[in-house]
Amino acid sequence: MKQIEINGKKHDLSFGIDFIREMDKRYEVSGSGVKFGMGIQSAVVYLQDFNPVVIADIILSATHTNKSIPSLADIETWLEEQGDNLEKVFDDFLSALRNSPMTRLKVAKIMEAMAKATQ
Repeated sequence: MKQIEINGKKHDLSFGIDFIREMDKRYEVSGSGVKFGMGIQSAVVYLQDFNPVVIADIILSATHTNKSIPSLADIETWLEEQGDNLEKVFDDFLSALRNSPMTRLKVAKIMEAMAKATQ
């Protein structure tokens, strides 16, 4: 998935370093005075849990450097319009993260850890 059409406009999705940085800002954990970005980890877990909020965060993070960024309201409307196709949307975003050069190693590690935890 390299592009998404929301409200009649096509938006390029980039899953590079800027995306990771943005996701880490959205999903930050702090403890003992140290902050850790947990964006990719959280995205994988929430995608597998079918939490649509993470899709909005992924889209906003993957488009934040574009000239045209979809609004949160437009993304949420688009998500609601997916209806019976919503499961495919989750699969498509997880697949995009699995296949992106900057996220695939981390996603593979997370998936492996999750598989071991459920055995």
